[in-house]
Amino acid sequence: MSNIYKTVVTNEGAALIAQSVISGERLLITEAAVGDGGGAYYLPQASQTALVRECRRIAIAGAYLNADAPNVMDIEISIPPTGAAFTAREVGVFTGDGTLVAVGNLPDTAHPGAGAFGRLSVVMHIAVEDASALDVLVMPQSGAVSGFDFEAPVSSWQTRSGVSQGYAYVCEVTRASVGADMLPHVVIKEESVSAAEAAGICPAAETFDGGIRLYSQSVPASVIKARCYLICGGLSAGAS
Repeated sequence: MSNIYKTVVTNEGAALIAQSVISGERLLITEAAVGDGGGAYYLPQASQTALVRECRRIAIAGAYLNADAPNVMDIEISIPPTGAAFTAREVGVFTGDGTLVAVGNLPDTAHPGAGAFGRLSVVMHIAVEDASALDVLVMPQSGAVSGFDFEAPVSSWQTRSGVSQGYAYVCEVTRASVGADMLPHVVIKEESVSAAEAAGICPAAETFDGGIRLYSQSVPASVIKARCYLICGGLSAGAS
């Protein structure tokens, strides 16, 4: 039988989320952790209050509501090449007082430790009744990669003031966790490639505090669906 990989909201996490829905105060998730599962595969349990064996506690690199499932919060975690090497098999997110809100298991993923090139990146998909009840503190480290899916409808494109040729149209996509010091890389999804090419969308985008800007030679004939990857240039904080 093949292994099963999933994320579950813990009993304590579910109680806090229910309380936040009733009170109207969003539950703040502040940090994440990755562990080795005690050296073996296991299925996460709602009764857990900690990882089986935590190896690294880190800040959260990015968070956003899933574009295809509004009750799902996607949380991105980026572990820098520091400390001892280990095999990641589990991941969890926590509130400021250390309560484990959700825990997931991973296929065996090697983290090479200090001196290696690159980072270990993990995305948790947390499904709850109302994902808007969750708030996430995002504090990306320099060089960490995060990202989000977005759509740019036809109506979002505006004429650039004083620009009559070239990239004469601009679209601003707002995202609270984006900082002006982040480097963006936008990938157009397959179903929107034809419309993007016909409109002459610029392959380069730019960030500002609170979102990204796309440029185009003409207004696309249909909605543009894409994903933006962000390379974080420094320490910043924000709620998704």
